[in-house]
Amino acid sequence: AVLISIDVVPANSSLLVGLTQQFTASGFFTNGTTRDVAAVWESEATAIATISNAAGSQGLATGVAEGETRISATSGRVTGTTMLTVNPMGIQTP
Repeated sequence: AVLISIDVVPANSSLLVGLTQQFTASGFFTNGTTRDVAAVWESEATAIATISNAAGSQGLATGVAEGETRISATSGRVTGTTMLTVNPMGIQTP
């Protein structure tokens, strides 16, 4: 089966400065199956949030400063993205 698309989970989440959020890359394949795939993670605005590619913590994002960044997961030629909002300490959005 060939990987068609990636969904970054959770989608459109929010995080407080200094805290972490674990992301996973859910891959959809040509045979109709869905499973988590290994991916290269990237945060568009690393001043807002960083995301790890280190063994054992792949997909772990850390809030750095208030703002918004696009998180992407790439496996081969397939990329999935989602937005991550980082809020200042003391403001928790539901």
